[in-house]
Amino acid sequence: MNKISRRHFLHTSIGATTGALLSADQILAEEQIRSYQSGLVTGQPVPMRYQSIPGFLSESQLSPHYTAHYGGALKGYIAADKRLQSGISVGKVIDSSAYGAIQRARTTKADSVILHELYFNGLSAKSTQPSGALLSAITKRFGTFDKWADDFKASARAASG
Repeated sequence: MNKISRRHFLHTSIGATTGALLSADQILAEEQIRSYQSGLVTGQPVPMRYQSIPGFLSESQLSPHYTAHYGGALKGYIAADKRLQSGISVGKVIDSSAYGAIQRARTTKADSVILHELYFNGLSAKSTQPSGALLSAITKRFGTFDKWADDFKASARAASG
């Protein structure tokens, strides 16, 4: 029987354990990626769940927001990503300041895509009032839900873009 040193045993055991853990994490990550079909992954806009929300958002409000803001951000992301990828594919070195500008544009567009997807996926045709921990946090900070709603509306009116 071969004698195995303690160091060799630990090294082999740690390597095997790490490999098993990484494999499990990789499988989980791949499943999560497949289940989330962001436009950043597919290159296509996610379908809009609602064309309008009666009494809240009309089709004339939602449609341009979906097409121009979300669609435009996705197109901008794809264009910036292609520009960076084309430089990598052909081995062309992109000037560092141009590379930085493209990368910042890509990141900004990706952020916008993600925020719009969260917004559109969060829309509901049913009006709901917050409850539980969310209502408690709102009340603690603003005093009442109505005061929070007023602050939210003022913030939305003041926001640009």
